[in-house]
Amino acid sequence: MTVFVQKVRIVVQLAAVAAVALLMLGLAISTVRTPPGNAQVFANDLAKEFVTPPYLESHPELGGEFVHSWTYGQARASNYRAERGCNNEMCWSQEGRSLTGGLLQGVGLLPVARSRWNSDGSWNW
Repeated sequence: MTVFVQKVRIVVQLAAVAAVALLMLGLAISTVRTPPGNAQVFANDLAKEFVTPPYLESHPELGGEFVHSWTYGQARASNYRAERGCNNEMCWSQEGRSLTGGLLQGVGLLPVARSRWNSDGSWNW
């Protein structure tokens, strides 16, 4: 075996080890998805707060307060803040795939992860 072939073999082995190490590291790094700007929310104009439709459904006592239907983008642009209880129940984020999972999804080896939001701004859960 020539010296050139040996060097190429070493470089290929090091590249493979580095690729596996990066994929393993990517498994440890998670992502978080936030609502799109067109996600539907309900606002309380007096308190300048907003909540998600699923949160409002599970807390009917708030129904009379949050009557103004808006989008998440409109509420944020108007400097409304998320209602504290909704924040505590993690209404505003969805755990996404790891970086490695996102890469595998991007190349078609994993199916697209189910989103909390539909493309029209409605909520799945």
